[in-house]
This record gives sequence, structure tokens and C-alpha cells, in this order.
Amino acid sequence: MGCEYPHVGYSTPLMSEERILLCSDGLTDMVNENEVLHALDDISDLSECVIRLFKLAMLGGGYDNISIVIARCL
Repeated sequence: MGCEYPHVGYSTPLMSEERILLCSDGLTDMVNENEVLHALDDISDLSECVIRLFKLAMLGGGYDNISIVIARCL
């Protein structure tokens, strides 16, 4: 699993149960990519994963708005 950034096109269809993270720089400026990927890999419940990422961003300083959406392909 890797991170896609707004300036990069992404056209590969998602497989069943794959997730996609949409977030603001309030998350990515406060939490490094490895920590984000670790949370996404380790926490299967989407709500719990969003809460964990939010807490990590707040612990990292939380000086910007923090928007986090995780969607799962069915």
C-alpha cells in the first residue's frame, strides 16, 4: 500500500476491501507516511482508523485543519 498525492493521477481500479484515504495537509504535515500506512494496515475498522490518525495529527501539533476520510471498496 502506498500514498497517492493530489498531483498524481490514479486510474487503477480498487480491489474488493481495498481502502482509499482522502485527507488534508493537516494530517500529512503532522504524521509521517509510515505512521499513516501503519494505521491503515493495522486498524480494520474505518472509524477507529480515522480516530487514530486524528489523534496522531493532534499529537504532532495539530496546527492546521485536519480532514480525514477513509473509504472501502465493496
